[in-house]
Amino acid sequence: MGPSKRWGTRAIAMLTIASAAVIWAATAAHAKQINSVSQLKSSCAKGNGTYTQVGKGSKASAICDVQGGTVICQNTPPKGQPKCSGFHNSDFARLVPTKDVKGAHGVVMTTQKVSDSHLWKQNVGMADLGGVVCTNLGGKFLSSANGALGTCTTPTATLLCRNTGTGSSCVGIADTSKHADSVSKRAKAAAGGTTASTAPSSTTPATTAPTSSTPGPTGTRAPQPPVSVQAPK
Repeated sequence: MGPSKRWGTRAIAMLTIASAAVIWAATAAHAKQINSVSQLKSSCAKGNGTYTQVGKGSKASAICDVQGGTVICQNTPPKGQPKCSGFHNSDFARLVPTKDVKGAHGVVMTTQKVSDSHLWKQNVGMADLGGVVCTNLGGKFLSSANGALGTCTTPTATLLCRNTGTGSSCVGIADTSKHADSVSKRAKAAAGGTTASTAPSSTTPATTAPTSSTPGPTGTRAPQPPVSVQAPK
């Protein structure tokens, strides 16, 4: 190989490396570690997400729902829990824990990874979560502005639920594996749902797409009017 060909090969290699560096830098510029409610609010706006917050200062907590998933944050979380946690939506509208959540315009919100032993999935209706379940767990309930998401934060765990066409997809995060087991059982007893001790996966049975419905003030349904049936003549 002559000198001109060698220099040409080197030039192409250098150009390829430079292009990769530019792409990496552009991606890194949009990726941000989320460690507080204020950081979540800023990144949520850049990622064209739906943002909901309650409380201020150290008592603030918030939900950001973007095209690639959901991030929840608490400025003062229960001991042993991360300040912020991320979840992406599987093909079946189910919440799956994840470290990185992607929003619009290349925004990536990075959160602290949670041990699988501290995670579980639970079958709880949104109305029940905001009513009997959260009340019995001694927690505080927060619903997103569009009613599609709700969280219940207790002294030892946080439950996050998303409305789906046939119910809710819920994930629990606890400070210890022992509390993950006990809180899931207490939530099941309060709502009559089913629990699982392992984190959800994308192989969860299919449901229809999420709907936007506002959770009711309690976990009970309004009584239905009586129906009279006449015997055939």
